[in-house]
Amino acid sequence: MGRPVTVIHPAGWAEPGVPLSHGARVGELLFVSGQVATRPDGSVFVGDFADEVALTFDNVEAVLTAAGCTWRDVVKINAFLSEAGLFAAFNAAYRARVPTPFPARTTVVVAFGHPDVRVEVDVIASITSAASAASGASGASVGTPVAGPPPPD
Repeated sequence: MGRPVTVIHPAGWAEPGVPLSHGARVGELLFVSGQVATRPDGSVFVGDFADEVALTFDNVEAVLTAAGCTWRDVVKINAFLSEAGLFAAFNAAYRARVPTPFPARTTVVVAFGHPDVRVEVDVIASITSAASAASGASGASVGTPVAGPPPPD
């Protein structure tokens, strides 16, 4: 039997409109699904790109917090931008939000399905024993572990 997966769902957030979990914990790793700049009502933010990146990072942070983690626990970031011309502005917002030493990062240019989305960010975090103990104190909805497929031989 595979390792159990625990679903992480920030308190007060609506269920995703697509088939995914906001976060999934497996062992001591937290995988945060790609987050975009959506408001609590689910609408997509439209406006200044720096504000869009900040709201995207707020949404990533909400999932991290729900699992008892912080940006300091992040070991890998994947960033997706709608056009190469946004790299400099994204990097400025990234430097302002993500603590050093910076985690490993990949940034690619993609075509989004929604015309107003210009940035999406997903992360992988290492859950420390202190964070594990705090995960229930955040008000998050932490799901029941779900058994995955058996690992390959």
